[in-house]
Amino acid sequence: MEDQEMPFKKSNFVKTVIVFLGIFLMAASFGFNKSVVNKPVKSVNVSHPKVVTVKDNEGDKKNNVLLQFNTGEGFTAKSYLIYDKNSKQIVYGKDIGKQLPNASTTKLMTALVAFKNYSLDTILNVPESCVGLNGSNVGIKAGEKFYVEDLIYGLLLRSGSDAACVISTNFPGGRDNFIKEMNIKAGEMGLKDTQYKNEIGLDAEGHYSSSRDLLSLTEQILKIEKFKIIMGTRSYVMQSLEGENYAINNTNELLFSLPGTVGYKTGYTSNAGECLVYGYENLGNKLIIVVMGSKDRFADVKELLNGYLQEL
Repeated sequence: MEDQEMPFKKSNFVKTVIVFLGIFLMAASFGFNKSVVNKPVKSVNVSHPKVVTVKDNEGDKKNNVLLQFNTGEGFTAKSYLIYDKNSKQIVYGKDIGKQLPNASTTKLMTALVAFKNYSLDTILNVPESCVGLNGSNVGIKAGEKFYVEDLIYGLLLRSGSDAACVISTNFPGGRDNFIKEMNIKAGEMGLKDTQYKNEIGLDAEGHYSSSRDLLSLTEQILKIEKFKIIMGTRSYVMQSLEGENYAINNTNELLFSLPGTVGYKTGYTSNAGECLVYGYENLGNKLIIVVMGSKDRFADVKELLNGYLQEL
């Protein structure tokens, strides 16, 4: 009988030992986990900050200095930046706060002020003073009437000086009031390196912007869905209310040749050189590239784009 009961007693003993051992291990584990939870965790910065703030001789904060892209000898832009819309960072740039003549990128603000002050179906008359202007023109005729929407297409696709003139001349108070409104809007948007002397972008003393301000302006414009559509349009037919048709093409050549291009705005004068605010969206990448003072804006943008994408 005793021999039969021994296994039972041994089993109880073993179970008791296992229970106490389990309790002990649980308590030890709880203490260990508690110590791990309370232990300070070292912060690891996995991003690659590229912006370094410097100070001038007076100790005031100056323009941000960024890592410059490793461009080739053929790269000519005086100022540029690459902005990653996903990270919301300017990842590379040169002289992004430098005030430079901005040519027809001016028309981005012209379009924005027009959009804020006119309805798209407002009808405007073409005055004689808006025909045959310097710069790029749609070719519209004096006395014709156009919807504001069509004029904005002419403004942003063809970069039409005549379209800009019609919009500003018909503004309440006239052209001077329109330009004043452009500068007021620039101030409201915090564009500290921007000043407008005309609505077209013609060379004029005191007419300038910067790569950083052009980026900020473009970001504001892209919040308006209509502008995203217009600036990404390759070709369009403007039609006067008299029935005259004007076929226009986008001046951004990359819309026709580089997959992923979504538009934005070109600019050129002899003083400003070539300018381009360029948008790219492809395979999850969303970039805005700005070049100013270039001798070949499309080549410069492609070099920046291709080089940056190879880094990713």
